[in-house]
Amino acid sequence: MKPTIQDVPRSALAPVQAPLRAVAVFSLFSNMLLLAPAIYMLQVYDRVLNSRSQETLVMLTIVLLGLLLVQGGLEKIRSRLLVRVGTVVETRLRDIVLTQQFGHAVGTDGRTEHAGVRDLRELRGFLGGPALVALLDSPWVPFYVVVIYLLHPVLGAIALGAAIFLFALAYANDVITRAPLKASADAGGRYNNDVNNALRNVDSIEAMGMLPVMLRRWRAHGDATIAPSVHASNRAGSTTAIAKFFRQAIQSVILGTGVALVIDHQATSGVIIAGAILLGRALAPVENAIGHWRSAVSAWTALRRLNDALRGVGSASPVLSLPAPLGRIEVAGLHYAHPGRDAFCIANITFSLRAGEALGIMGPSGCGKSTLLRLLVGAINPAAGTIRLDGADLNQWGEARGRYIGYLPQDVQLFEGTVWENICRMDGEPESTEIVRAARCASAHDMILQLPDGYETQVGVSGTRLSGGQQRLIALARCLYGSPRVVVMDEPAANLDVDGEAAVRLAIAHAKTTGATIIVVSHQLSVLQGMDTFMMMQRGMVKRYGPRAEVLAELEVVQGRARAGKSQPPPARAAATRKLG
Repeated sequence: MKPTIQDVPRSALAPVQAPLRAVAVFSLFSNMLLLAPAIYMLQVYDRVLNSRSQETLVMLTIVLLGLLLVQGGLEKIRSRLLVRVGTVVETRLRDIVLTQQFGHAVGTDGRTEHAGVRDLRELRGFLGGPALVALLDSPWVPFYVVVIYLLHPVLGAIALGAAIFLFALAYANDVITRAPLKASADAGGRYNNDVNNALRNVDSIEAMGMLPVMLRRWRAHGDATIAPSVHASNRAGSTTAIAKFFRQAIQSVILGTGVALVIDHQATSGVIIAGAILLGRALAPVENAIGHWRSAVSAWTALRRLNDALRGVGSASPVLSLPAPLGRIEVAGLHYAHPGRDAFCIANITFSLRAGEALGIMGPSGCGKSTLLRLLVGAINPAAGTIRLDGADLNQWGEARGRYIGYLPQDVQLFEGTVWENICRMDGEPESTEIVRAARCASAHDMILQLPDGYETQVGVSGTRLSGGQQRLIALARCLYGSPRVVVMDEPAANLDVDGEAAVRLAIAHAKTTGATIIVVSHQLSVLQGMDTFMMMQRGMVKRYGPRAEVLAELEVVQGRARAGKSQPPPARAAATRKLG
């Protein structure tokens, strides 16, 4: 199904309907007024030259200049309206597109490429650019052809043939450039992804001397982007050159034909000039459309992607506001597989936590601990199973869920802004006392005061102006902001010194005093001292689960047996030892 502007939410586009109708009206009068130069030349050559009346010439010239002034004003108004339409479309759809894009990224583990905002900018540029103006004027080509036909049928036939040829040329231009333009866009997406991924790992690339290898890789991807783009541009350039040549040639033909008609006493000299002017006006929109065809195709592609992204927006039922939760967690039959993989990295996990209970999770690297935490906070969606907060499915809490959950990921990322903005989760109207309280609970208050501008210090893009330990303490304060009912931490003491680890233990202890349900993943038993329950994971499944003392005791027994087994010599070696003895 071809995308149309009606496919996106109509409520978001309602404000642009009136400007679009005004654009249509202005296009009507603007194109009608463009008949004035042709009529003026017709009157000058057929009447003024014959009557030699300077008064008539002056009056006709004054009227023409007035009409052209009005036409120029209409063009200016139309252009401003189109720019306004493009701006309104972007601003009205921006939040919808970003929300839909973010929701899709959550559902796909954040690994799918999206270009919603770029598509919106592309669409806005088209709506306020010359390509749309050319397309709006193209439907008036038959009108000018009819007027030329009224001047003389032969001239009308030439104009009709020329219009048909240029429309066919525009269609051919679309056909021959469609495939290379698509190939260039696809290659460009891969190229951008590769560069962005490399920039996120710039330290590793610099440390291990990978830049020359990456440059060769980027060069190959860049060539794959350039080649089809150049191919499409060459084809479009050839089509544009043919269109320009044809328009100039056909204007010469219609002038020559008009002269022949005048010699044969079938037309006047005014008809020649008027016909040439009208033909130029009739063919100009089609020629301009060919010249801006690439912009139109890009906008059409962007509209199609937006249509796919926004399909179904607004169809979801409103989410009922639920009362603040106590923090009871129930997980049943949880399964998850990374996108593009068949094997489950989380398989059949079931457990429950009472409100205020603290759970410590341990296990070898790669066993699924971090993935389980991401599922518990709703960062990714399970393939099967349920996660309930106070009896309600996690998705039923909607956007309000974030007010009740504090999350400290293993890979801390701060947002560009001030320290206090990061602590209050970029809230535009935060409570200052709550920001300071969260910082104190994370033992970050004194550290923040020592920064150049205290809480007003700019952290930089991804927190690059702060050390790793400072970033983690600020992220810990963000996790505790607002006294969340559920606190989830993934390796909270990673990359922290002894004082930092002590700050993490104090933060966990404080969260327990508020009655929050706590879930902490850590390789350090010292961080998990205050946990009530322990879970041991292995290969995405629960290996052991129960009270902390019981699980640790059982783990100690298993580790003791393993150490004893390693200390025993192999059977052959033991036999040899006995024989030597």
